[in-house]
Amino acid sequence: MSKKIIEKLCNLNGISGHESKISEFLFDIFNENNLEVSKDNIGSIIGKYTTGKKGPTVAIIAHMDEVGLLVKNITDDGFVNVAPIGGLRVDTLVNSQVVVTNRSGQEFVGVILCMSPHGNEGKEIKIEDLLVDFGFSSNKEYEENGISKGDAISFKNNFQIMNENKLVSKAFDNRLGCSVIAEIAPTLSDIVHSGTVYLVATVQEEVGLRGAQTVMHKINENVDYCLIVDVSPVDDATDKTACKLGEGVLIRVADPRTILDYNEIENLRSLAQIKDIKTQDYFSKGGTDASMVQIAKSGFITSALCLPGRNLHSHNSIIDYRDYIACRDLTVEYILSKVEG
Repeated sequence: MSKKIIEKLCNLNGISGHESKISEFLFDIFNENNLEVSKDNIGSIIGKYTTGKKGPTVAIIAHMDEVGLLVKNITDDGFVNVAPIGGLRVDTLVNSQVVVTNRSGQEFVGVILCMSPHGNEGKEIKIEDLLVDFGFSSNKEYEENGISKGDAISFKNNFQIMNENKLVSKAFDNRLGCSVIAEIAPTLSDIVHSGTVYLVATVQEEVGLRGAQTVMHKINENVDYCLIVDVSPVDDATDKTACKLGEGVLIRVADPRTILDYNEIENLRSLAQIKDIKTQDYFSKGGTDASMVQIAKSGFITSALCLPGRNLHSHNSIIDYRDYIACRDLTVEYILSKVEG
């Protein structure tokens, strides 16, 4: 079942600022499982489950958005210039198939054109050099099909099960966190016996952790513990000292923007040891929603679990399904450690 949910979520298109399809998917799941659903003013979605009994309040938080592009300009002869949304490596974009979504929700497939090798040897490709061919031959044809500047461009997905454990797809960062939330929602009535649990999916993480800044104000009550669920890059193919795919979920210790709560790190380690869940300690060069959640309002006790992934922020990211299961199961154990009694 988990792989089906992951595939459905990854096949949805939702770059930063255009997360509505993912939000609708999660809304249906929250609603079906009798969670109280609300949104903040920029689109982050919140599912609330409360027992009515006194106990801690826990928030599990994952971001919905993926990296991608926007239509920046349409040339007279029918090609599209693009603007980046989130951190992208330009060399991974060339010759990729992409999908543009117009304001009516219609999707059109295109290809990011290759530069001719003749006369371009050694030239660094920049984002402003890229042209996308959507099969139209004029600006007018784009107008007739409702495509205009600012429309979202996502990678055309090719979700694949490589073997029993390895999966490849776009948008693992962070549809995997959304999948963890989606899988947990139906279990809350069985596992939560006191207190309150929030399942939160934020917008616009990839462009500055924006949803994390607003959503804690929307919750607008004391939250005792926050756990961020995300995906982090590992370079285990070339760096033998790096964390590795298949060796467990990453317990984030620190990154340039966040020092995670040490007591909660120890709690996650202890829970994992008791339940025989594989983990890896992780020091990151990049941030997560944790950095904004931790310092929102008067501050929140915050920890983070991240799945290791290769080729993140590309249309061919790779993860190990066993790490996903470890992340999901440890997230459940974390909730139980706070609100089971």
